[in-house]
Amino acid sequence: MVYGAHPSPIRRAGYAQWAATMTIEVVNVVGDALRALYSQPAFFAEQIIPLRDSIKAVCETAPLGERSIRDAAGTSRGI
Repeated sequence: MVYGAHPSPIRRAGYAQWAATMTIEVVNVVGDALRALYSQPAFFAEQIIPLRDSIKAVCETAPLGERSIRDAAGTSRGI
C-alpha cells in the first residue's frame, strides 16, 4: 500500500519520468487505433502528433534525470 510520496525526490522524479514515457506510448498506440475508427487520414497528424509532441516538450524542458535534479538543487558534486 502506498502511504504518501516517497521521501527521495530522485525516486519520485524517476517514477514521473517513467509515467511520462508510458503516457507517450499509450498516446501512440491508442491514437493509432482511433485513426482506424475515425477513418480520417489526417486524424493522427492533427490530433495525436501534437499531443505526443507536447508531452515530449515538457519532458525536454524539465528533465527528470538524476543529474538534472542534482544540478538544479546544487548537489551535483561527486557525480
